[in-house]
Amino acid sequence: MITAFLQIFIVYISGSVALLADTIHNFGDASTAIPLAIAFSLARRKPSKCFSYGYGRVEDLAGVIIVFLILFSAAVAGYESLIRFLNPQPVEHL
Repeated sequence: MITAFLQIFIVYISGSVALLADTIHNFGDASTAIPLAIAFSLARRKPSKCFSYGYGRVEDLAGVIIVFLILFSAAVAGYESLIRFLNPQPVEHL
C-alpha cells in the first residue's frame, strides 16, 4: 500500500498511463488483503448457536469480494487507458 501511495505522486508528476495502471493494480492487491484477513480471523472462531458449522464459509464471501475488487480495478485501468488513448498527453519529467 505504501508503494501505491508513492506511485500516485510519480504518476501525478510524469503523467504515465503505464505507471497509473500499475498503481491501480497495487491498490487492488493491497485492498484484497483486507477481506482475507477478516475472513481468516472469523474462520478461526468456534461454532456458535447461529453458526453451528462454524464460520468457514466467510472465506467464500471474501473470495467474492476479492473478485469484485479485481473487476473494479480492471474497469478503472481500462477506463483510464481509453481516456488517454482518445486524449493523448505528452509524457513529461522522465
